[in-house]
Amino acid sequence: MAVTEANKDNKGDVASLRIALRKSTIRRLAKHRACVAGLGLRRIGDEVLLPDKPEIRGMVNRVRYLLDVEEVAPVQKPAKRAAAPKTVTKTTAAGAAKKKTSKGAVKTSAKAAPKKTAKATETGIDHATK
Repeated sequence: MAVTEANKDNKGDVASLRIALRKSTIRRLAKHRACVAGLGLRRIGDEVLLPDKPEIRGMVNRVRYLLDVEEVAPVQKPAKRAAAPKTVTKTTAAGAAKKKTSKGAVKTSAKAAPKKTAKATETGIDHATK
């Protein structure tokens, strides 16, 4: 199973724990099942990467007979990249879409008109105008 990172705001300077569920929670105490669910584990073989905090250590300690736990060295996150320019799309009455980028350039693209079916044109009903 792939390792999922349950805590997205985990900072790079904090050590992490790789926790894997190795035994079933069937016929276990309700508190123990709740601890396993609180760790983000659902089925045998699931693994999560959680920060090494006292709260997590306490939950792991309670259900240690069901888990495999491994300490992982802290991983530094790469620097953030510059944001891409935002685009705004507006549709005109004629059906052409105009895109305006943050630099002020305007791009126009025409939309295809909806196709009328043969049945609709025979009866004189135009469904596209509704």
